[in-house]
Amino acid sequence: GNEQVLNTGEGNFVEPTFSPDGKHVVYRKIRGGYLISDKFGLENGIYRVAVSASAEPEQIAERGRLPQYGARNDRVYLMTPGEKPTLSAIDLRTLEQRELYQSE
Repeated sequence: GNEQVLNTGEGNFVEPTFSPDGKHVVYRKIRGGYLISDKFGLENGIYRVAVSASAEPEQIAERGRLPQYGARNDRVYLMTPGEKPTLSAIDLRTLEQRELYQSE
C-alpha cells in the first residue's frame, strides 16, 4: 500500500504493532544511550496513536515492553521486566492495567 508517517513526536521508538482493525498503532518510546541519542529520552513508556494524520499519541503505560493487541481492539498486552517478569493487560477505554501472570 501507501506509506504514511505517524504523528509520534520526537524520540526513539521500537516495537510498533497495529491493532486488528488497522486503525491504531501501539509502540514503546525508549531512552537513548550508548549508540542511540538520548536527546528525546523524556516521557518514555507505551503509547497508542491513531493512523489518521492529525491524531496525537496517547501514553497508555509508563513502563513495559513488547506491547501487542489480542484478537480485539480494546486491550493491549505487555510485559513488565523485573525480578518477577509480569504479563499485564491494559483496557484502552479506562487505561486500567491488570496483572495476568507473574513469572518466577
